[in-house]
Amino acid sequence: MSSLPVLAFLLLLAHCTSPAQGQPLPIDFQTLLKEIKDLLNQPAVLPEGDLDFDDKFILLNKTFLKANLEEFLNAAKNFKDRAEKIKKILVAFRPVMPTSTSTEDPISINTNDWDDFRRKLKKFVDSLEKFINAKNVSSTPSPISVPF
Repeated sequence: MSSLPVLAFLLLLAHCTSPAQGQPLPIDFQTLLKEIKDLLNQPAVLPEGDLDFDDKFILLNKTFLKANLEEFLNAAKNFKDRAEKIKKILVAFRPVMPTSTSTEDPISINTNDWDDFRRKLKKFVDSLEKFINAKNVSSTPSPISVPF
């Protein structure tokens, strides 16, 4: 039996399949940042005055971006339902984070303190937004494939 009909069928099938299947989709980081902000505003917005100077410095300093991102991802485990969406969104930022050049410790988040997590993440998102806007990485491809 000839394999030519099978080969022709496979070529036809490959030609009919969308080339985007299995390929990473572009990420709109601005939309992801807005989603996090919306999630952090539930329930009502907390006052920002509770962060001390050191926390603000660590959260706004771009040399801590990657290390802080990992701290928020780890802390999100403590708030299973509340932070699950936030954690999924934050993971998308990993590929664009600069390598940390600081030898200092990243931000410290109080265990099981949703308000502390939210206040600090809110400030971190401001820093992340400045970084994204400066780097103009809003259309960088995602390393995660989205099946259709």
